[in-house]
Amino acid sequence: MIHLLVILLLTIGQPKNVESACDGNCKTKTYRLSSELNPNCTNNCPYESTIRVFGNDFNERLNLTVVGRNVEETEALTLSLQFIIGSTKNYYICFKFTSNQTAAVISRFGLIRPLGLSFYSKMDKSIHCSWNMTRNQRDNWPLAGAEAAELTKNLNYNITFSHNSTDVVVDVNPRGLPIYARQYLTCCGYSLLGDNKYSLAAKANHNSTDFLFQFLEGGPKPYKIELNLNDNINITTVCNFNTSSITGFLTLKGKANSIGQYGWFHGRITHNYCRWVIPKTVNYYSGKVDVSTKSFGFKIIADNAVVYSKVDVNGTSYLSYASNPSSSFLIIMSLIMMSYLLI
Repeated sequence: MIHLLVILLLTIGQPKNVESACDGNCKTKTYRLSSELNPNCTNNCPYESTIRVFGNDFNERLNLTVVGRNVEETEALTLSLQFIIGSTKNYYICFKFTSNQTAAVISRFGLIRPLGLSFYSKMDKSIHCSWNMTRNQRDNWPLAGAEAAELTKNLNYNITFSHNSTDVVVDVNPRGLPIYARQYLTCCGYSLLGDNKYSLAAKANHNSTDFLFQFLEGGPKPYKIELNLNDNINITTVCNFNTSSITGFLTLKGKANSIGQYGWFHGRITHNYCRWVIPKTVNYYSGKVDVSTKSFGFKIIADNAVVYSKVDVNGTSYLSYASNPSSSFLIIMSLIMMSYLLI
């Protein structure tokens, strides 16, 4: 019996901790209004609202803030940000009353609930309201009808910023919202491949390489994500969203072997993404096959048809970091296969 170890070498930039490497602007979308309620305001804007992705890389969690400046103590003011999704209007409302009391509420379907934080600062004459929201909490997450809105994949909605009784549309089909297609990952050490229907993100850590596949259109089904490293070696990950299962296969010279049996292929599936982790180095005592490559082919297969493909993907560029080009090192991403051959 012969045991084989397959090793892929990629030269990439120096990795960083995910949270410290994230650019705050990448995770944030800000809307501003001038005193005349012009949405193109860039300087000295008295009204501002920010939507920010926070927390875990893959969980859908947002922080929403609304700020009003130059607000006198005796002035009453109402600011709100609205997610208008189909016939459903989600209002995040920031109140300041003449008594200097404040309130941060969420309103939809005619119901008002005090689910945010608010305060008025006498020092700089400003009102501040904020809401933290998680997709699995329907009380505060934007709704589309009775269901939590699919902000990672849905673009069919508008965002409106309101001052008292005046509504200003600030975003239509908000493709630039960081949570859409999890675009914020690109500023957290990930690189993306794909289109407006499918995407694959990858990031090298100190001890592993993370992959994340997500479908942005269509329903749940089995998807195959295939990386062709050279003529002899393929890595295929099967993400079955119908059964919430993930399996991996390594094909060497036409012979496919499950790689989950070795205990180091770990995966997870949620409602629209599939994530798996492969270690950089797997030590094996009896031998190895070394494969050094700077490019690979990439395919997404659904319903036995290739729905996305790209050839000659440069590994050095794809698995890269926003760092000084001189700070690079050699990563070993190891894929192990055990073959049983009769001598």
